[in-house]
Amino acid sequence: MLGFYRTFLALMVVALHIGGIPWLGGYAVFAFYMLSGYLMTMIMQRTYGYSVAGVGAYLLNRFLRIYPLYWVAGLITLALIYSLGEAYVSTYHKAMLYPTAWTDIIKNVFLLFPNLETVRLVPPSWALTVELCFYVLIALGLSKHAKIAMIWLVLSVTYHGVAWFAGWDRYFSVFAASLPFALGSVLYFYRDKVLQKCFGSTQNLSPYLPLLLLLLMAINWYIGFLLTRSHELFFYTNIVLCALMLVVLSSYKSLPWLSKKADAYWGDFSYPIYLVHYQVALLVMYMAQQSGWDISRPSITLMWLTIPAVFLVAWLLMIWVERPIERLRTRVKEKL
Repeated sequence: MLGFYRTFLALMVVALHIGGIPWLGGYAVFAFYMLSGYLMTMIMQRTYGYSVAGVGAYLLNRFLRIYPLYWVAGLITLALIYSLGEAYVSTYHKAMLYPTAWTDIIKNVFLLFPNLETVRLVPPSWALTVELCFYVLIALGLSKHAKIAMIWLVLSVTYHGVAWFAGWDRYFSVFAASLPFALGSVLYFYRDKVLQKCFGSTQNLSPYLPLLLLLLMAINWYIGFLLTRSHELFFYTNIVLCALMLVVLSSYKSLPWLSKKADAYWGDFSYPIYLVHYQVALLVMYMAQQSGWDISRPSITLMWLTIPAVFLVAWLLMIWVERPIERLRTRVKEKL
């Protein structure tokens, strides 16, 4: 039951990028990483295995999951630049430029953004570079056994502790992202023990516990917002809350207020929303300006105007792009 949660996190990213609500996107990205660590460990353990054929099928399916829709999102940006002009689009977001240098073309085609490169047709795609890195490392056995995953987690926590005092990056880099990925992998192995320790009997979890955790996450963010100087501390408490949310949601087969089918359906919106929210908001902003509305990014008004539009575009991408690709991915798994 992680689908609706994924789309909720995607909307948190929209709230930061389009609405200008501080830090929400960063909180959500680390939650995404944690989900990926958990889910990629799970499917390697249960579906693909660590044989050459299994690893190959896993990597092919990861490629099919990430790249086709990403390329479509990039083409949408190119169409907007062509239609609205590069000057207008780059004023909206400085990274949305024509990739003219061959290095920029290669980076945009193959999703190679280790250093927040200036030219990114899909601005949040730097996080996908991080995802791809850990997809490969997990396939190579970084979370093959519980002990290996635990060592990985300890090293990741150590990095963040040193980085805190040394002033190193604790968000954008692969090293920084190692913490939530490692935590997600460890939670795969120790989920039931964590649930037992935190909530007692795992059979009697309240169906409203996820809603309570969402409320606690919102309160955590708001306190950090009020106490600006303490924001980074609340960033880490958010990681703890996201870990609890992950183990709780993964233990449910259904909820009285959200069926398994509905959860999966709403979860399918998360990736396209993440990829195209900048482009959709740009078009919404342009149309509003052409109608005489003085609006720009970031803006709460623009965010609310964008959300229904981005759901519509995401739905179209699900039908035209993701579902045909999903059928292909299913055939890849069936050949194992």
